[in-house]
Amino acid sequence: IFVPDGPIGLPPLPNGGENMRENARAWFVYNIEKQYDTESFLDKGVEYYRSDESVDYIQNLWNNQGPFDAIFGFSQGAAFAHILLGKKAKGEIDLPNLRFAIFAGGFPAIGISQESSWPQISLPSLHFSGTKDTTVPPCHQEDLFSRFYRPNSHFIYHDGGHIVPQKSKYVNEILDFIRRHRNPAGGS
Repeated sequence: IFVPDGPIGLPPLPNGGENMRENARAWFVYNIEKQYDTESFLDKGVEYYRSDESVDYIQNLWNNQGPFDAIFGFSQGAAFAHILLGKKAKGEIDLPNLRFAIFAGGFPAIGISQESSWPQISLPSLHFSGTKDTTVPPCHQEDLFSRFYRPNSHFIYHDGGHIVPQKSKYVNEILDFIRRHRNPAGGS
């Protein structure tokens, strides 16, 4: 398992305050002048600035440290994973041996420059959404889920908020999904 951070460093929040963050990373920014802005991410018509840098970063990691079996995206990482899979589906990037994707608390990549014409993605996928998620309400994860081919995709609600589910029943579902799709021919 390889878990990279987003390559884009975010500046500190203006005026510090209780929301001070150190070493914050992102896959793209929503406002090129105010790169600390994390409020407008669900707005339609928002731009995903610098996402091409992140695509190049992942392609480089894939080529030099991969290949990998899966992509896992949480929150903005889920939208970025959607960008990667959309580009892969259009033949714009190559992610050899990619077998499945897992998304939690995510939203679809529907920024101004993102492709609204991406085909439905047929890669097997597992989607989680917390019924108490107020950061990315479930309707956004449902929208992301709708962009994947149904027989290969599964959606699970958990009883938490904006988190990766950690209760054993959800962890077991994740592990079962990984086992099924990591070795689709039934190997161990």
